[in-house]
Amino acid sequence: MVRDFSQITSVAVALFGIVLAANTARAESWQLVDRESGVAAPSVAWQEVENPAAAGVAQPGTWHAVEKINSWPQVGSIQAASEDVVAPDKVESPSNKSLPARQWLSGNGRVPYWNADWKPQISNIVPQAYGPRGVMFSVGVRGIDCTTGANCRDRKGMSYSRYFNEKGDAYIATTLGFGDSSKWLGIEINNMSQGVAFSGKRAGDPFLGGNMTGFSISRNISPDTAIKIGVENMIRWDPKQADLGKNAYGVVSQRFRLNGNNDPEQSLFSNLFITLGLGNGEFRPVDKVIGAQIQAQRDAHCWTWGYIPPGGIDCSAKAKSNALLKGTEYGQFYPIGSVALMLYDSVSLIGEFTGRNLYAGASVQPIRGFGWTITAMAENLLPNSDYGRNIQLGVRNIPSNFVYPPNVIIDTPKFSIQTNLNIKF
Repeated sequence: MVRDFSQITSVAVALFGIVLAANTARAESWQLVDRESGVAAPSVAWQEVENPAAAGVAQPGTWHAVEKINSWPQVGSIQAASEDVVAPDKVESPSNKSLPARQWLSGNGRVPYWNADWKPQISNIVPQAYGPRGVMFSVGVRGIDCTTGANCRDRKGMSYSRYFNEKGDAYIATTLGFGDSSKWLGIEINNMSQGVAFSGKRAGDPFLGGNMTGFSISRNISPDTAIKIGVENMIRWDPKQADLGKNAYGVVSQRFRLNGNNDPEQSLFSNLFITLGLGNGEFRPVDKVIGAQIQAQRDAHCWTWGYIPPGGIDCSAKAKSNALLKGTEYGQFYPIGSVALMLYDSVSLIGEFTGRNLYAGASVQPIRGFGWTITAMAENLLPNSDYGRNIQLGVRNIPSNFVYPPNVIIDTPKFSIQTNLNIKF
């Protein structure tokens, strides 16, 4: 995958250089244009005034134009290879007001950035491909009302607040981005801190413990198109507390300007974002994760479904824990994707498929011009293997009527909310 990205990046850089050379090599063509009418004026004729006093010229031999010069705009253009490119036919005139410049999209984490402002998120779990320009920093808190393994089916008439406290989970996500994804490469370093829940299964964990760190590399191949590859949670600093899956992914994001180049702040439904890609780890269906955990336990000679270790002696608790963690890491790639519609400049509607299930929700920017976003999502909307249906573990000697442990199954949607603070330096 790294080799493929290097080839794509090389092609993109080469194409960028060709376009830049072609644009800068264009000859400048200047023509006199009347300011009011926009019609090309006749060539300027110069003549020497024989009688300076009669013509009102102070110095003899002074040269002046017979016809008045109104303006000298450039016909054609040299397009600058910069983030702000204005088409030559958009020169402001009484009948043709200039449109906003086409800016290269950038972003950090799941939050895009353009027109010198952060925008609402365009994805929730699925990574988006737009990378940083300059130094960007994002920090956010995400909470979910029930997490896999917390026996989400067991409500027993409890209130939602109690349900959230006992079954839910939360973590802090930080992302530091730097570089320039529009010219060279954008690099992001992300970290998950799981020690932020004060109840439920993490109640006794150290605060801000359970850290896992990953990275990504991104490249814009046009103002609206970008590619990104990365690994989430690649380094597990504390295996006892950090138990999120390790996920590798590659995505392509494309923006569609539904209103042309019009300023999105002045219209509804201005932009549509589509992200497509592949991911593994926790981007796999839950039955594939469980199957990988069963296989990892077999490889470690641990007692598990369809397998008895040699001599009937089970492995150590540590070996079993490590095998369960290994089963959450990487593995086969599955399709992932997201669609986001900018309902307004500060509100986006999001739908995404995480490789595991379908999510839908919305993201808002409460204060325009300030990089604060709030995103709420309904998760696990499809009654697939998360609900204990159509299970295909892909492991030998597992009966076809295999049933999940009760604490794994969920038969209702889950809900999450997150808030992010984003800063561009």
